[in-house]
Amino acid sequence: DNPQMEQIRKEGLVTKVFRRALEASAWRIGADPTWNPPGTKCDTVAWDRSDFGPGILDVKGLLDLPLEIGETREIVSEELPELPLFSSLYPHGTDPGRIRDDYLSLFGSRRDATMEMLTIFETELLYHYTMDDDVQRTFDALVEGQRGAEPSTRVRRALLRQDLSDRLRSVLGD
Repeated sequence: DNPQMEQIRKEGLVTKVFRRALEASAWRIGADPTWNPPGTKCDTVAWDRSDFGPGILDVKGLLDLPLEIGETREIVSEELPELPLFSSLYPHGTDPGRIRDDYLSLFGSRRDATMEMLTIFETELLYHYTMDDDVQRTFDALVEGQRGAEPSTRVRRALLRQDLSDRLRSVLGD
């Protein structure tokens, strides 16, 4: 019954907000043992995020954490109803033609395929966006309009390193 949760659902941000909350509530072994939760006995070495990840799950800390939406992205589904999730990556007011072109560019040689044929992959693409930092970085570079090595090629390469459905893998791999 939390109105903030309803807004998070509407904006397609459940996974992002949950991951942010997990990270915010996780604890990391600190140089000072008094920083560790009561009852834990850990070496007094600093937490190496690159080796160990964002931290150790603290369920009580997670449940006690207030629900915070933070910065959200509005879904521009009114402007591009066939790609509401993908559109949510872009700032409100982005030209729908650009969003459509960027989406189609992800499919490389399949650019001639109809949008209707390719929209079936939107949810899977956004799932990988939320679950993998490398995929997220490459998508964000595409959205920000970064140049250099073709951003859509970098997105495809990052996606092909994921556990994709056979259909998506075959379309991206062409």
